[in-house]
Amino acid sequence: MKIRITSTALRSGEQQKERYSALSRQTETHEFDSSVAIAAFIEALEKSYKPGFDQMPFIEAFLAAARGHADSLPTHYPRTTQAPDPAGENFKWFVANEKEGKSPKGRKLSLPSLDADTGLTYDPTE
Repeated sequence: MKIRITSTALRSGEQQKERYSALSRQTETHEFDSSVAIAAFIEALEKSYKPGFDQMPFIEAFLAAARGHADSLPTHYPRTTQAPDPAGENFKWFVANEKEGKSPKGRKLSLPSLDADTGLTYDPTE
């Protein structure tokens, strides 16, 4: 699957306010320099986090999700079988993973970061 942006309308908060407060009349179109917003976003993140922008774990994960899996792994919630549950009960992996009490106990696995994802076991109690 690919996502393609075919059009966009970037506005400042003031421009958006003007647009919504004038729903019955035509509003003026303003040019918006997206590079200014992108630079401000990157600068704010780099002030708040130690690694550089491209090394931030959530940015690496987002980029990995945007690229897709290089190894052709399917994208889906963890499940207990290779095939999806026809009844839609794919949540059972999470139930088994969190299982308390007698054996087999759930291993309490966390979902790996997308930038280093190698897939999950089908049985989170093993």
